[in-house]
Amino acid sequence: MRPNTPHFVLTPKAAICHGGHFYATSTIRETVFGVFHMFCLSKAITNTEHSLDSRLLLQRLITYIHHTLVRGQFDPQSPGLPSPHIPDVRTLEGTLDLFYLCIIGELGDFLDPTAYAKRHRDNRALEHQQLCTIHTRGLARELLLWWRGLFMLRRQDDSHVDGAIIFNSMFAHQVKTLVAYKKRAEQEEMEAEESACTGAAFEALAMKYFPFLAPTPMPEGASIRNFNWQGAGYTVSQVSLSPQVTSASPSESPASITLTKF
Repeated sequence: MRPNTPHFVLTPKAAICHGGHFYATSTIRETVFGVFHMFCLSKAITNTEHSLDSRLLLQRLITYIHHTLVRGQFDPQSPGLPSPHIPDVRTLEGTLDLFYLCIIGELGDFLDPTAYAKRHRDNRALEHQQLCTIHTRGLARELLLWWRGLFMLRRQDDSHVDGAIIFNSMFAHQVKTLVAYKKRAEQEEMEAEESACTGAAFEALAMKYFPFLAPTPMPEGASIRNFNWQGAGYTVSQVSLSPQVTSASPSESPASITLTKF
């Protein structure tokens, strides 16, 4: 069954149902959207909270992609991919998949409703989870830097745009949509797993740790009622020696923000 798909289990008589979950890179965008839905109204759409397990699977996926592309020194000139589980970042669709994953890596605990509850300083398991979150955020930022070192996005008029600009606008779109979604869910009395996880709390934390998001415009055609990419139809090209590039300020990029625990 594809991710982010409403479903229920029906049996003709009393039964114990056993199943499992896995994430596939080929459908990772739908998985990301499902994570967003769970964050906003998990109590309304599921009978079990999976935020911790979901984050672990996503962390492993980001780690694997980083190990294969960055540490493995993937050659974009090679005819194929080193693994079928790696997004083809030489295409726009594969690049968007990578960017969505990196947004998940950036947000980390912000998307875990249970993380908004009161915590205890002596919780060793919690400290380990926070360290894993920080590590994954660092890997996501290295993936973005790696991509920017090899590729750019080309408009139809053959001008180029730095991928950081597109990533930042996508990041702003997802966060602003999450804030609007969360607040609308509260108006409809549809709750997440933790009552302290409110739209206002998420918005305050996002603006505190990612202040560049507030003034960053969303992609052209994007709406806070939809997580889907609605931007221009770019094509991916490899970096040349002297491209005409629209660049983003380093101070506005997530890669320049100090890694911190939430």
